[in-house]
Parts: sequence; C-alpha cells; structure tokens
Amino acid sequence: MDMHAALIDGYNRSAPVYDRTAGMIYLRNLQRLLPRVLIGPAPSVLDLGCGTGINLLEAASVLGPCHRLHGIDIAPRMIDEARRKAAAAGVSATFEVGDAQHVALDDASFDLVICNGAYHWFSDRSRAVADMSRVLRPGGQVILACVADPGFQEWARIVDDVRGRLLQEQRSCFPPLPTPAEMMEHLRHAGLSLEHLEYEVCPTAVPDNRAFLQTMAVIAPTWIAGLPAGRDREVVTAVTEALARRAPDPFVVTTAGLGSISRKPVS
Repeated sequence: MDMHAALIDGYNRSAPVYDRTAGMIYLRNLQRLLPRVLIGPAPSVLDLGCGTGINLLEAASVLGPCHRLHGIDIAPRMIDEARRKAAAAGVSATFEVGDAQHVALDDASFDLVICNGAYHWFSDRSRAVADMSRVLRPGGQVILACVADPGFQEWARIVDDVRGRLLQEQRSCFPPLPTPAEMMEHLRHAGLSLEHLEYEVCPTAVPDNRAFLQTMAVIAPTWIAGLPAGRDREVVTAVTEALARRAPDPFVVTTAGLGSISRKPVS
C-alpha cells in the first residue's frame, strides 16, 4: 500500500479518537498562531487537511462571523466527523473529501488558508503551497504548520527496522520531514511574503510507552495502516518490545514543529 492509500486508511480508522490525541496537539499550534492573523471582517476561510474540522471551527470562533468556511480532507470518515461537529455547533461550513494538494477551487476566493498538520505528508509540497497562494485573495494570509525535521527520528528508526525485519520492506513508512529552509523556499516560490516563523525542537522522555503508541497511531497512522489482517498486531507487539528493551531508561523522542504565517501581496 502506498503512502497516500495508507493515510486514507489510517485516518479513517482514527477519526473517532482524533480530537483527543493529534487534534488537540495541532489545535494548540493553531491557537498560538491565530492571534497574528490580520484580515478583514467576515473572511472566507479554507482549511486544507481539515481532519475532523477542529481547526476550522476554532477559526470560525476566533474570526467570526465568517462569510465562508470550507474544509478538504482525504479521509471520508474525518469529513463525516467534521460535518457532524459543525451541525452540532450550529456552524455553516462545507466539508468535502478531496486531495488538499490539488485544490479544485476558484482563484482568489479565500482570505485565509489554514494547513495545520498536513504539509509534512504532501508528496509535492512546493506545488501544494503554490495552490494555496492561487486560491488566496491579494492581502490574504496562509497559516502553515507541521511536524518538522528532525521530529520523531528515533521512533521512525525503530518502526522502519521492525517493518523491514517482519515485512521485508526497504522503504520508510514516513516521508522526509520539512525543514524551515524548505518551507520558506516554498512560500517564496509561491509569491507569499513571510510574516512570522517559529521552529521548536524538543527532546522528550516518554513516560508511558503504551500511551505513546496509541498517540502515534493517530499522529502518524501510516506505520500500522494497510497491513494484512493480524500483521498490524504483530508490528505493534514488536515495536512495544523494542521500546521495553530500553528499560529502566525511558525512551526519548525528539519532537519538532514548524509554524508560519505569510501573506499574498496586494500588488
């Protein structure tokens, strides 16, 4: 199963629990960036890789009333969750299943584009950012936030080793993560002016291996998505044992995140 199909499978499976794990982590990033957004009243907002709608509903709360709210995600069950939540909140929003890297929307039709937690999964990040700029009105802004290099590198090495040994795979189940230089270059190439950039790298001791595995099954579902029946349990068991062999020392994983706000020039 390729990366795209694994993402759909993984995020479909994690949709019911997404907000309690990855969703809250990404939401905190957005809450830190939203106060820096300076756009006009009643904006039109597009959320690419919208997941359960948690980011779009937050933007509506902070920036509202909004003229238009539109979310796109590759996982149908994520979109189902987003529609349910918007209806329950009484928020008028459109959510559609689609590829956030290839936006089939009109040029210059949004005041704010949010892409929070999806950019690091894109196979062609430069093209995706160019599309964000295309649908943005002059003077509009882009919030772009993601997991960054060298995030979770210790974790990725363990998973790739396990999958290579058990499944005879020769490729990583994670994409190469973006760097600040890469993001800045993609923004510049898309004609966007960078207004704010933050990059945080933090080694973190994992106090509970089981809880960590459950969180990673939501944040990065490709490591267990799309496996034949029973093989996912085999992989999880092998990774759990690899972590346990580090006892009594805790497993230390590097977390790294990038966040930026950029603007499309008026002229």
